[in-house]
Amino acid sequence: MAAAGPASPAKRTSFRKIAKEGGDRNTTKAVDEDVEVDLRDPLLFIDGYNVINMWPRLKKRFQKGELLEAREMLLADVADFTISRFESVVVFDANGAADRVEGKDREETYASGLVRVVYAHDSADAYIERETKAQRAEGRPVRVATSDNGIATACAMYGASVVSSQFMVTELKASRNAAAAIIDEFNRRQVRAAGLSRPLWDALPSDLQEQWDASIQADVDKRLTKAQIAAKAAHEELLKSGALDRGAAARRKQLERQRLRRRPGAEEAGTGATEGDAARGTMDDEKPSSLFDVLEDGLFDA
Repeated sequence: MAAAGPASPAKRTSFRKIAKEGGDRNTTKAVDEDVEVDLRDPLLFIDGYNVINMWPRLKKRFQKGELLEAREMLLADVADFTISRFESVVVFDANGAADRVEGKDREETYASGLVRVVYAHDSADAYIERETKAQRAEGRPVRVATSDNGIATACAMYGASVVSSQFMVTELKASRNAAAAIIDEFNRRQVRAAGLSRPLWDALPSDLQEQWDASIQADVDKRLTKAQIAAKAAHEELLKSGALDRGAAARRKQLERQRLRRRPGAEEAGTGATEGDAARGTMDDEKPSSLFDVLEDGLFDA
């Protein structure tokens, strides 16, 4: 966080006032006149620790003593919420801070100046009350988020709009969800623009997919030759009987026997492998069994 600079001054603009001449209703003239108008965003004071203790996911951190993490999480949500809406000031108590300077508040900025962070030397309540009074005296709109009844009453008397910390939490959650939705929609548009969107088929209901799949398969079956139909029927029969699975098991047994024959020192280990077996194993390696041989082995093994 960088050190905060002075508060932004009120912006001025000029209006052309229409004045009546000589009391004549129908005769007017334009008169240039400078009128001071405050065009700054409304000021939003947030009682930092008060809001943190109203938000369960931040309160957990606070209770564990992870104050820095809790503050960072709050400031991140406030930064998203405040864009083009408020000039937000999050105020924390700094009574027990090691770097506290007597009689002086410490100010920082967060998210490139989107949020001002104040560590009040006395208390967050006292800072919010005196700043609200000063800003309202200048005519600036002020909004305060706190659940402390005393500070809420005082700020309301100065003309500020006061909301509870719980309401502020609800607003921050809604803002975060809206931001996530905007990002998701942007990503979807980028995917569509790149031609990477999901096929239409994936978007169809599962029952409609099955119906169309069956229709497409029936159309394919009409185009098969007699030999292809016979081969397909034989394959389906093998699947039903489990012969393919038995054939695969037989092939695994055959590969295991070949591996044992190639193992060094098989004769010394008493595996019973002879030179003839080794020769046959070599021949098996050079000429693997066909699928029908494997199937036959599997059927006879069964």
